[in-house]
Amino acid sequence: MDLARSNAERDHDKPRRPVWVTVTGVLLAISVVAIAGRGFDAFLGAFQRLLERIAQEEAEAEIRKPQPIFVVPEEQPAAPPGSDETPPDE
Repeated sequence: MDLARSNAERDHDKPRRPVWVTVTGVLLAISVVAIAGRGFDAFLGAFQRLLERIAQEEAEAEIRKPQPIFVVPEEQPAAPPGSDETPPDE
């Protein structure tokens, strides 16, 4: 019982870490976050450039599409039987 009590007291009084270990850990964490952020930014930038290039190619294809020289007018729908061709006077 005395051994368990002394071990518990010793576990409670942990030695402090050196300051350089804490500073190194913080700098390492910041650098990992910065590298991951830059990678994510590069990925999104490349994907945006790809989408812009696709949109530009589609716009150029639309411009290069042959345009008709003349337009064929659509036929007017036939009037239902029994109706006048002239509009009513008011």
